[in-house]
Formats: sequence, structure tokens, C-alpha cells
Amino acid sequence: MSKDESKNKRTFLAILSILLSFAVGVMASSYYVQVSQTYTSSFRVAKIGYYDGDKYIIGDFEIEFGGNPHDNEPILDGQTIDLGTFIQDKGTLDAFVFIKIDDIPSCFQINGPDSANWKKVDDYHFVYYYYNKNLVENCSRLPKNEKVNFINNVTFEASTLQAGKNYKLEVKMTAYAIQAYGLEDKTAKDIWETCINKD
Repeated sequence: MSKDESKNKRTFLAILSILLSFAVGVMASSYYVQVSQTYTSSFRVAKIGYYDGDKYIIGDFEIEFGGNPHDNEPILDGQTIDLGTFIQDKGTLDAFVFIKIDDIPSCFQINGPDSANWKKVDDYHFVYYYYNKNLVENCSRLPKNEKVNFINNVTFEASTLQAGKNYKLEVKMTAYAIQAYGLEDKTAKDIWETCINKD
């Protein structure tokens, strides 16, 4: 082998050695290359909703019960007081509504409620429920975002009170709303006694 051939061979082996080292280096560094990716989903438990057999229904449940404010106002015999009580379904879920008259003094004669929209649960409860006149034993869903009048006014009759005695008279009512789903076939009395007024 000539001197030049030996030199060329050594050069070739050196280059080959460098290329092999580079290849090994590339392979080694490729081994440590990696990527990562994170999937995240967050949830909160819905306070209100139900499964209707086909899909899950989630919404909100809210009513507003109000009227005209009166604070220690003097009244006279025969005077009619404008209460203007109303109830409104402000939520997205359907509701059945009951209104209980907790206290109305006997000297107040009630004018209402509107018999076209309200019916007493029975003769033993001073409780009314919202109903459709075609389904008088069952509750009806309260219309959405519509103020439904309850008792508009009462008339004061002083003759039932003792003369010369001071009285402070208070009218108190409580509205109850219950989710309509699952209760459509129950009577208003059943709903009131088994679901709302359990005591």
C-alpha cells in the first residue's frame, strides 16, 4: 500500500468515525426529546335540575312574592287598603306555587284572590294554589316572568274592634314554589301535604 493510499484510508476512517459519532449523538439526543399535553375540564354541581328520561335539564329556580308596602299607616273604618300582592316565576324551571295566608286580622275583609287563578287546597288549610280552570284539582305551572295577582286589597271594619283601644294590625302571607317536574299527576292537596307542609 502506498503512502498516499494509507493516508487516504486514515482520512476516510477518521471521517467515518466522525459521522458515526454524530449519528450516535443524534440518536442519543432524539431518545430524550419528548412532548406533553394536558387535558383539563372543570365542573360544578348543579343545584337544581332533573333527568326527563331523554336529556338532563339544568336551570335556576326563583320566585318573587311582593306587594305594596305599608308600615304602621293609620287606617279608618270602611277604608280599603291596596295590598297589590303578586307572585312571579323568575327562574327557567317550571314551578307550582302555593300561597299561605299566615295572618290576616278578622277586621280585614279580603277582596280576592282572583278565583280564575287561585283555589284553596281544601277547607282545612288557608292555602291557595295557582291552577288552570280546566284542571281545578291539580296545580298549573306559573307563567314565566309574568306577575300574577293574588290579593289586591282588603277592607277594614273597625266595628269588630274595641273602642278606645290601640291596635297594630299585620297582614302576613308566605309563598312556596316547588319544582313541577315529577309532580304533574299529583293533586294540589297531595303536593302541599307530602312535599311542602310535611309537619
